[in-house]
Amino acid sequence: MVFSRRAVLLAVAALLQTATVQAQQAFQPPGNSEMAYASIPDTTLYIQGGFDSNYTNSFYSLDLTQNSWLVSSPPWTNRTAPTIILTPTSRASISNGMTVTRDQKRLVIWAEPGVFWMDIATGLWQSEVAGNVTTAATMRYNYRRAATHGDTGLIYIPGGADQGTKMVVLDPETFAVTTVDMPSVLLPGIIGLYGWVWSDLRKSFLMTGGELLLDTDLSQNQNIATSLEYFPGNNTWTRFTTNGADLPLISRHCMVQGYGGRKIVVYGGHEWNQGVETLRGTIFVLDVPTMTWVQGDSVAPTYVSSDSACTLTGTNFISWGGSQAQLNKATLATPVIFDVESKKWIAQFQNAASAPGVDGGTSKGAGGVASVVSPQTPSTYNINTQQDYFKTGPESGRAPYSHYQNGHVSSLNVRDPPTVQTIPFRNPQQIVNVYSEFPNDNVQRHPQATSDTLY
Repeated sequence: MVFSRRAVLLAVAALLQTATVQAQQAFQPPGNSEMAYASIPDTTLYIQGGFDSNYTNSFYSLDLTQNSWLVSSPPWTNRTAPTIILTPTSRASISNGMTVTRDQKRLVIWAEPGVFWMDIATGLWQSEVAGNVTTAATMRYNYRRAATHGDTGLIYIPGGADQGTKMVVLDPETFAVTTVDMPSVLLPGIIGLYGWVWSDLRKSFLMTGGELLLDTDLSQNQNIATSLEYFPGNNTWTRFTTNGADLPLISRHCMVQGYGGRKIVVYGGHEWNQGVETLRGTIFVLDVPTMTWVQGDSVAPTYVSSDSACTLTGTNFISWGGSQAQLNKATLATPVIFDVESKKWIAQFQNAASAPGVDGGTSKGAGGVASVVSPQTPSTYNINTQQDYFKTGPESGRAPYSHYQNGHVSSLNVRDPPTVQTIPFRNPQQIVNVYSEFPNDNVQRHPQATSDTLY
């Protein structure tokens, strides 16, 4: 009996030692930048691909459900990555648009040569190739952001088609792709590296910052102050106005929504002006009901970066990774956390710090927003009619469309959106290698890559 007890004790000790070693060897991803990222609200942050010292097709996630953790020991999980082909001159894994479907059952990545999606329950990846042989050459994948329409579930990717002049509209159920024009009157050129989110309250997509490519000459690249809003209900772009702090000229920044749609955070990035880079460690919080920006304390200089991944869960804004220099690609491996309520950077994630509700709503919904106040209606540019798009009378067969006007939400009927081009998918055997991206990224960030001429 004594021997048996000793054997049991030894076995238990061995198990404890194994568990301790495994805990000490918990997965920690290396520093990375230019990743695709997306979140299931208050549940999981997913991060795919990017660039450290080489192109990577890694895939991992951060658990947002745990009660508490320090920035020195985040709860990471290493996951199976999609099969994205990497070559010395192919940057198919960097700066792609990734989003979660409306039902939160799939991750979708807009990446060369088309669409990759993962069943979140099983972790299995599948893919489709975008476009036919003719249209494939015009698709643009890198430096574009993807966001999901909160009501229809359609996925919108500005500049994803026709060499950046059109926005891709992807149906994640059928994988049909349509395109709509980018607003040439408001954007005097091709844009990428912008911030792009769906606003639950405004029922629109918001774009901030970005990099405008004026010429293939590197010295001509510059940031642009976009502040654009797209209303998918009537295919209308506007330039939105805000109160409070002014956003700097930035690109490669994070932009995420939280608080049930009542807050949008813009963080980090850099200013790129005629070949000169200035990193920004600033953070701004937009109060969507009043459209007022509030600037928080800048992050410590050692954590300033561009091209990071981020999420907003409860009152915790979390940013991970990112590049600290345009040329040497030094990357961060430690997350930083900003508490939206205290407007301070903190060292510990607290899941209990849930976002307060509003008008009976919760942090996970936009409850009670019928009387939300908005600034004056901005000047609009309708790519269909270039005229005022509101109609005074009801339109047969169409439901009213909610829009902000004169400081209040108004239910107005609008014209039908214009007919859009339908682009069929081709099968994987028809893949044509037509990879292309911004010249400044080829020359400065990835010198081993071939130069591009399509921009």
